Amino acid sequence: MRSSSCALSPTSLPRHLKRAPGPLDRGGVRLHGWIIDAYGNYDRDSMVLWLWNERGAHRIEDPRVVPTFFLHAPASDLPAIRRRIEILDGVKEVREVSRRIALEDDEPKPVLEIVPRHYRDLRNLAHILDSNGGYVDHRLFNVDLRFSQRYAIEHDIFPMGLLHYANGVWRAEEEHFALDYPLPTLRKSLLDLHVDNPAGIPRMQDKLLGAHIDEVEIDGDEETILKGIDAVVRSKDPDVVMTDGGDAFLMPYLAAKASELGVNLQLGRDPDRFAGVKPKSYFTYGKIVYKPGQYILRGRLHLDRGHFAFRESDFAGLAELSRLSTLTPQEQARLTPGTAFSAMQVNQAYHDGCLVVWKKNRPEDFKDAENLLRGDRGGFTFEPEVGVHEGLYELDFSSLYPSIMVKYNISAETLDCSCCRTDGMTVPELRYHLCTRRVGIVGRVLKPLIERRRYYKKMKKEPGPLQDVYTGRDTILKWTLVTCYDGSTLVPIKENGIAKIARISDVIDPHLPNEPGVARAPEDLRAVGLDDSMRIVERQVRKLVKSRAPKTLLQVSLPGGRNLLVTPNHGFFVSTTSGLRRKRADALRVGDQIPIVTKWKVDGEPAVSLNAARILLRNLSKKDLEFWRVRGPSLKKHIEANFRLLYRYATNAAYIERSVHIWRQTGQLPLRFLPFLSLKPEDWNGLEIGHGRRNGGRIPYLSAQILVDHDLTFLAGFYVGDGSGTGNMIRLYVGMNESELVGKLMDIVSRKFGVVGVVRKETHANMWVVQFNSGVLKRIIRDVLHLGESSDRGKLTVPDWILNAHEDARRGFIAGLIASDGAIHPKAKALISSASREFLEKVRLLLGSLGIPSQLYSSRPNRYPIHSIYFPTSYLAGIWLKDGHRIRVRLPKRPRPPTLYSDVFFVDVKSVKRVAPKTPYVYCFEVEGPPNGFVVQGMVYASNSFGYQGYKNARFGRIECHEAINAYARDILVRTMEISESRGYEVVHGIVDSVWLRAKPDADPIEKVREHIAGSIGLPIELEGRYKWIVFLPCKTTGVGALNRYYGLFQDDEFKLRGIELRKHDTPEFINICQEAMLGELSLASTAAEFRERIPKAVDILRWTAKCVLDRAIPVHQFILTKSVSRALPEYVVLTATAAALKQMEKRGFAVEPGESVRYVLLDARA
Repeated sequence: MRSSSCALSPTSLPRHLKRAPGPLDRGGVRLHGWIIDAYGNYDRDSMVLWLWNERGAHRIEDPRVVPTFFLHAPASDLPAIRRRIEILDGVKEVREVSRRIALEDDEPKPVLEIVPRHYRDLRNLAHILDSNGGYVDHRLFNVDLRFSQRYAIEHDIFPMGLLHYANGVWRAEEEHFALDYPLPTLRKSLLDLHVDNPAGIPRMQDKLLGAHIDEVEIDGDEETILKGIDAVVRSKDPDVVMTDGGDAFLMPYLAAKASELGVNLQLGRDPDRFAGVKPKSYFTYGKIVYKPGQYILRGRLHLDRGHFAFRESDFAGLAELSRLSTLTPQEQARLTPGTAFSAMQVNQAYHDGCLVVWKKNRPEDFKDAENLLRGDRGGFTFEPEVGVHEGLYELDFSSLYPSIMVKYNISAETLDCSCCRTDGMTVPELRYHLCTRRVGIVGRVLKPLIERRRYYKKMKKEPGPLQDVYTGRDTILKWTLVTCYDGSTLVPIKENGIAKIARISDVIDPHLPNEPGVARAPEDLRAVGLDDSMRIVERQVRKLVKSRAPKTLLQVSLPGGRNLLVTPNHGFFVSTTSGLRRKRADALRVGDQIPIVTKWKVDGEPAVSLNAARILLRNLSKKDLEFWRVRGPSLKKHIEANFRLLYRYATNAAYIERSVHIWRQTGQLPLRFLPFLSLKPEDWNGLEIGHGRRNGGRIPYLSAQILVDHDLTFLAGFYVGDGSGTGNMIRLYVGMNESELVGKLMDIVSRKFGVVGVVRKETHANMWVVQFNSGVLKRIIRDVLHLGESSDRGKLTVPDWILNAHEDARRGFIAGLIASDGAIHPKAKALISSASREFLEKVRLLLGSLGIPSQLYSSRPNRYPIHSIYFPTSYLAGIWLKDGHRIRVRLPKRPRPPTLYSDVFFVDVKSVKRVAPKTPYVYCFEVEGPPNGFVVQGMVYASNSFGYQGYKNARFGRIECHEAINAYARDILVRTMEISESRGYEVVHGIVDSVWLRAKPDADPIEKVREHIAGSIGLPIELEGRYKWIVFLPCKTTGVGALNRYYGLFQDDEFKLRGIELRKHDTPEFINICQEAMLGELSLASTAAEFRERIPKAVDILRWTAKCVLDRAIPVHQFILTKSVSRALPEYVVLTATAAALKQMEKRGFAVEPGESVRYVLLDARA
């Protein structure tokens, strides 16, 4: 039976294909067609290619292909290395040849070409040789090129391109970079299953009830259904099998069922590969929970409609990338466009006669402080004028950043080249130069891509049968690669020698405050990493990466309550028999082993004391410092010695003369003037501080020098768990049966701060309230110890001073938490509970600094989630316990000896599922030194980031290229503004690659301005259009102009909308209808004045919509809200509408995972 499905390409076959010869034989065959699949046959050491034409798909096997790789070492060492290699079992031959090993090399260098005995030996040999060279001495090349890509570039052919094959010789019959080309009219079939799911979630063990392939329904018992699928696929013989979630569930489910029942299920044309796969993935409410592996068919394409390239651009975009990258459609569908660009660079390097390095690790060039400051700057953005504007022109640079790279020849080998040191092209603002003698690889690869996109962007606007094809091709060319963590991810770092636990967004945002980008990290920023021996080391952070968050992240769940939110292509280290291997998050499988660090070191001199005066001076504003006073035994003589200077500054600050002279007599003065006295260290130690009013009154004083010991940190821990600050007092809450705690807390505060507390029984609870009436003490806890007054004011934290204290003091903080919000579990576990999961993640990292393993779990008593962190009681030695806890614990006489002889252990991946990002941006570090990773929350060790030009392990890239590109972009936007203003225009707004211009009365025609800009700058800039009117909206919080929230009407009556409700996917339908109607009313205006006149009528539409809502005249389905679930139901602290909907779903037996969407109607927002 033939498939009735439609073709994937609207283009017709070339006429000569209709005279194609008959079926393939092994003789002198001649074929025309397109390569749709290619792969290595490891059993026969041959390449298999599938050539499609209108008579079907033809299998071609080529046993002549021998993949090789290369080794470079000092020329004097090559003979000895060659002798050692030749005796290896997997080596067939070793040849000494000459090749270029770097793009900047003019002359080839001697290298060894290694020919493996079998295809499967290549990678093993590479790892052996890399190891024998200490991972440094031997540089390996051409190791990780895909076999299909090798074959394509060696024979100068490409997938999805029209080819001629005769007697083992290939010939391309069209240009590789042709803009218009025919595509094969592949037959497609949609495969779907009906699975019994009594639990509401399809599982691998659930019964197969039926299947359908296009219009063919298949039922019966499971064996009959599997055989029916096999028969229908053979009968229809589709070229493409389409699925929804095929990699995640459908294909692994079929493979498991076929293996279980002994059915020979062949979905590909080649039977070698599919059977025997044992995946571990399943669906939840129609979405992926566990990320599967790749289920690729042989000789027939399996395309999951959820794959990025296919989802974003349909088959036209996928075929475009496949042609350009020389990766087969199935491979490219499961990779990113950035991988395609990297593959294009590899192809270009091969044609240039240059080898492709396996493990690139090019360090960043040394820079002085001035160059660092000049280079670490982002793009240039204008702040828009809020309001309605009339007659503005919009000019857009087409593909600005790629165009900059092409025009200015920015590439790794052309930046600061050795041949143009005196006459190279200077980069604006920076001390770099660019080569003027040779064109870099980036420019040669990008130039045709820019031309293609420019052409497709133009053609997709032209009506016609190929409009959708051009749209798909244009869409796929615009994507780039990002790999980062969600901004809420916690990281242990060291900054200025001080250990800290912080959100990664809080570390990076100060350096990239307004926009995504890559910035040079501060010289003193360190992350926690591992060396090659898997020992904990500090790693310098070289680069900070920030990018806009994609719509979906992956949540990687590990045992012990460890959850990480990452971009799908973020790297993880996975334990293998040959060591750690880097693996993308979307390629992780359940059971993959991820490294967990046992202890991270807080090196350096531990903090033994805090000086409140120093800390307050460093952190408080002048206004707040007005109320602090300081005194000390040596202060009077220092005031006398510096009185003239002190007098001048104090009287300038509006202090009266009499007050200043009193300071001289009493040796007391406002804290803000203390830096004028040039105190010695011993003078600081003897100071006392107090807080009062500027105009006088009694001031209570406390010692400014605070000893950091077990007692102080115990008080801090207890305060975090069961304390609060209010007014001029702090309160600690103690259970009625814990009287020993009352005495301990009062004794600590009395000895540390000289403040005596009072005890009373709480009126409405069975507990003691220990109250200290001291405004100074409260402010010291808040402003010196950095513990807020309450949970919503910063109390739930692990302050830096605790993290940097000696181990006994850190244990004191844990003891305080256990005494307040902790318990001793009967199964020899201590636990600390909190409503804040982020706080407990910080506590976990603090425990990690002590080498204490922990697990974090969530429960849901009452309506709110409670999180608890557990750790063995065997680690409680040296920690103070209250009586009620002590009797449950039998502490060992000495600390338990370590059971691990390394700084890491490994845990299995539990699940990988799609979730929505928690922050609008994603972030990452680039750290120095292999294995190029760092520790994040949960003590997980994972890979660092890589970007476009700046990724240090990318094949062809340097971070200096990023800096040069941004420098040119800033210069171009400023020059555009200057040219526009010189020709009579005002810049109303500008961002990245677009400017909005207002013409003055004497302005030149806009086309002349556009030509002037294009001619002066040398980059194409297009007139996007002229607006009848455009409205730039303010930020909802600050009121200043929002960078990307506006709506406007072009003169051709086409709207441009950005950032308003109509553009959002979660807006209810009735609001969309209302906003469309309002815009329809406003579209009748041709000027700003008419726009303002139309505002009342637009508001009437809003009022009418509100009346329809109150009158219940709008259909219920138009009220449906579509919300992306940001967290698991137990993790919701506040009962939001989305959380309420999830509770209802849970009662009906549905578990909605983070990242999925839930749709509901809100009946009462006050409920």
